[in-house]
This record gives sequence, structure tokens and C-alpha cells, in this order.
Amino acid sequence: MAEKGNRTVMESARCMIEEAKVDRTFWGFAVAAAPHIHNRLPSPPHQDIAPLEHWTGNRPNLEHLRILGSTTYTLIPEAKRPKLDSQLAKYILLGYDEDPGSKVYCLDNPATKRLLS
Repeated sequence: MAEKGNRTVMESARCMIEEAKVDRTFWGFAVAAAPHIHNRLPSPPHQDIAPLEHWTGNRPNLEHLRILGSTTYTLIPEAKRPKLDSQLAKYILLGYDEDPGSKVYCLDNPATKRLLS
């Protein structure tokens, strides 16, 4: 059963990396995102209830889920940018913060090669 779970996570991560066209060096983010997503989706062994709902009794919120590799923009604080520069920085979504219940995204800036979470 554990091997099947590991295979499911690795296959999901492989598919997310291929579909998002992100560098394979970010495989760890995809492997962490796969169970985050799977635990929030309905599961046949749990009578079509999400595992997270089965464990906690509360229905999981799916509004924070985004597509791995999608383009995102973050606001640059006014104190950290010159007056005429852009207010936004372009990032790529890599996954989610590992803390349970957290809705923090892990992002990569391809121009500066800087990770942000």
C-alpha cells in the first residue's frame, strides 16, 4: 500500500513537471505538491470524501489551488523599488508551503533565479 502511494506521488509529480515545462531541478516542489493536492480531492476508498475531510471532519477549501508552473505576479514594496520601475515582479508557481493548513505559495523568479515563499 505504501509503495502504491509513493508511485502515485511520483507519477503525479512527473506529470506536473512535464505539463508545466519547468526545470527538473524543482522536482522536490512537485513531489511536495502532489500529496497536498491528493489529500484535498475525493477518494473512492473514503466513500468519495477527501482524505483531509476524513481525518479532520472539515471539508477542505480548494480556492487556493493553482496550476504548477503558472505565471504569477507579486507586488514589490514601494520602499524596495525606484519610483518609475514596475510595481510587479513575475514569478512561476512551484508549489505550496509544507505547513498544514497553510495557503502560502512557493515561487521562482526566472530572471533572478530567486525562490520566494
